[in-house]
Amino acid sequence: MGRLAAKAMLRTSASCRPTDDERSVRAVRCAGRRPSALSDSCDMHDRLARGFTLLEMLVVLALMALATGIVLPRASGWMDSVQERGWRVDLKAYLEGMPVRAFLSGQEVQLDAAALTAAVPGKTAGVDLELPEPLSYGATGAAVGGRLLLRRGSAREVWIVEPVSGRVSEGS
Repeated sequence: MGRLAAKAMLRTSASCRPTDDERSVRAVRCAGRRPSALSDSCDMHDRLARGFTLLEMLVVLALMALATGIVLPRASGWMDSVQERGWRVDLKAYLEGMPVRAFLSGQEVQLDAAALTAAVPGKTAGVDLELPEPLSYGATGAAVGGRLLLRRGSAREVWIVEPVSGRVSEGS
């Protein structure tokens, strides 16, 4: 880089008008270029080389804030639904593993809603778990069968625990 170009680069923002040396550097730098449709000189290149204006930065920040304001509430609702689905999967796996646990312990096991909630942590606040009758598993691992009611607001879901196998399926 020549001395004149270095001098042009070190120009402070206090003086916006180019000096004679800077004009000659620009003339040398732009000598081989043809004017484009957007600008009839090399001024466009010089403006782009200087960076962003404050107004451009504020517009970008405002757009980012708007996008964040739209996405963030939906993301938090999405996280709640993911946690609830994870808890439901854990609950189903726990119930389907109960016949094996009863067989290995060699004792009868009875579960009510409080025991299930304690055994499978992570239940979200909006979900209610109800058992019309406690779930029973014999010492041989055979399930007596039963129903679970899962409620979230007005939505209601029924799970059926099949007799003997203890398999959990969605019912009506």
